[in-house]
Amino acid sequence: MSVAENTLSYLDDKERLAAYNAIVAGAIHVYTKGKLDKTRLKTVLDVFMELTEKDPYFLAHFTSYAMTKLDSKDLKVVSVFANSLSDADGTPFSAGSTYRKPNLRVVSQAAIQQNSFDVKLLERLIEIATIKQPLGTKYREGTHFARHLQRAVKKYVRYREQNPKALMGIRKVGLSKRLQNIYRLMHIAPTPEAASILGWKQKKGPAIEKMKVFNFSGLSDLQIAQKIRDEKLPPTGVLGALPDKMSPVIAAAILEQSSGDQAVILRELFDSQGLLKHAEVKKIFTEKIKEAKTALDRVERINTEIDEDIQKELKKAKSESRKNAVGDIGKIFLHIDISGSMNMAIEVAKDKGAIIAECTKNPEENFFWGVFNSSGSILKKPETFEKDAFAAVLYGIRVGGGTDCLALYEYARSKNCDIDVYITDQGHNTGDIEARIRDMERKGIEKPRAAVIIHVPGSDSCSKLKDGLEASGIPVSIIKPEALSESALVAQAVRTALKGATSIIEDIMQTPLLKLPHWYDLVKVDSK
Repeated sequence: MSVAENTLSYLDDKERLAAYNAIVAGAIHVYTKGKLDKTRLKTVLDVFMELTEKDPYFLAHFTSYAMTKLDSKDLKVVSVFANSLSDADGTPFSAGSTYRKPNLRVVSQAAIQQNSFDVKLLERLIEIATIKQPLGTKYREGTHFARHLQRAVKKYVRYREQNPKALMGIRKVGLSKRLQNIYRLMHIAPTPEAASILGWKQKKGPAIEKMKVFNFSGLSDLQIAQKIRDEKLPPTGVLGALPDKMSPVIAAAILEQSSGDQAVILRELFDSQGLLKHAEVKKIFTEKIKEAKTALDRVERINTEIDEDIQKELKKAKSESRKNAVGDIGKIFLHIDISGSMNMAIEVAKDKGAIIAECTKNPEENFFWGVFNSSGSILKKPETFEKDAFAAVLYGIRVGGGTDCLALYEYARSKNCDIDVYITDQGHNTGDIEARIRDMERKGIEKPRAAVIIHVPGSDSCSKLKDGLEASGIPVSIIKPEALSESALVAQAVRTALKGATSIIEDIMQTPLLKLPHWYDLVKVDSK
C-alpha cells in the first residue's frame, strides 16, 4: 500500500489563497435582509466542496479561523456546513485498511457549540443543510444534513434546556421564535420547563404553566444555600429563581445537589462568574466531575486525536512559521479616484469609508482622505466615523478629468501616513508611477509601508497602479468592493501586503482547531 493512499491530499499555498479569495468574495451577503440567496450560496459552496475533497485540513482550519477571527456570519454558517461534509470523516483510507482518516468533521460539531454561534446562525445552518441540491463530485441531488451535525444541533438545544439562564438569555434578546422553529425543524419536543421559559404553548400534552421556580425572596445567601441543602432542591429550578450573579456559598450548595454530569454542564456558567476560583466551590466541583470521568475522557481523547493528526500534517506543510500579526497598522490615507466614469468609486467610498477608518486606532488623528483626478483635493474629516457622515462629505462631488493616482501621494507622506488605500480602477495617465516615486525618494520622501487597492470597475480598468507601486518596492494587496464588509478584511489586506500573499494562509493554518466542549458527551439526545 503506497504512502499516498494513507495521506489526505492538500493544495499548495497559491491554490489555497485562490480558494480563500473566492470564498471571501462570494460569501458576502449569502443572506440579504434575512433571505437566503441560493445563487450566491451555490457560488461559494462550489469552492468549499472542492476543499472538502482536495484539502480537508485547510477547510477545518478555515472553519476554526472563520469562527474565531472573522465577523462574517455568513462565512461562519457556510464553512461549518461544508466542513460537516469533509472527506476527513474518520473512515478507513481504503476498504479493509487499518489506517483511518482523521475525523475533522468534529470541528463543525464543536463550532456549533461556540458562544458566537447563536440561535439565528443555527437556524440558517439547518436551512442550508436541508436544501435539495447536488454538491461537489460526491453528493447527488438531495439534502445533505449529516447525522453527526444533526446530533450536534440537538445537543445545542438540550444543553441549553439544562441551563435556564441560557434559555432566558435567548428569550431576552428576542430569539425565542427562532429557537421554537429549530425544535420543529429537528422534530424534537421541548421540556416543559423550556416551553415555559420560551412562552411556548404546546398543542399536545398538558398545559404549560409558568415554570415553577423557588421563592428565595427575603433570604440571605446563607439562608438560600441552607434551603437548597435542606430541601434538596434540583439545580435547574434553583438557577431559574436566582439573579444572574450568584455567590460562592450558593454555588457550593447547587453543586452538592448536582450529579457529575450536571456539574460538568454547569462548568461554563460557574467559570464565567469566577466561582471556580473559590476554594470550597472548586473542591466540590472537582469531586463531582469524577462521576462523569468516562464521558470526559472520551471527549478529551477525540480532541487529542485531532491535535496529533494536525501536528503530523503541519510538519509537511510548505508554509513558513507564523509571523507576528500586524496589530496597530498606523495612519491611513484614503485616495478616492474621481476621474471620468468613476462614479462607483464615490459610491464605494460613501458606503465603505467608515469601515476603512475603523482599521485605525483613533481615526480622529490617524485617518486622512482626499479625491483625485488629474490633481488632488484634501477632504475634511467626517464629523463622525459612520456611513452617513462620510456620505455627507462626499455629497455633490462629481467625476471628470484625467487620472493621476499619485496626486495626493506626497501629501499623505507629509502626514506620516503608513498605509495608502486607493479606491480606483487603477487607470493612470500622468507620468510613470515608479519613476515618480523613485524621484521623491531621492528628495527624502519615504514610501508608505504598504498599499491596499479597492479595485472598482471603470472604463480604464487595468493594473497600472499595482504594477507601479510594486515596482517601487511597496507591498500591495487587492480587495474587491463586494468583499469589503468589515474592517477586519481591510486590516487583513494590510497584513497580507506587509507579510506577503501567503501570510493569510499561514494565519489560517496556525489557527487552533475548535474542540468539543467538556459537556458534549454528557448531553443525551435521541439516536435518530
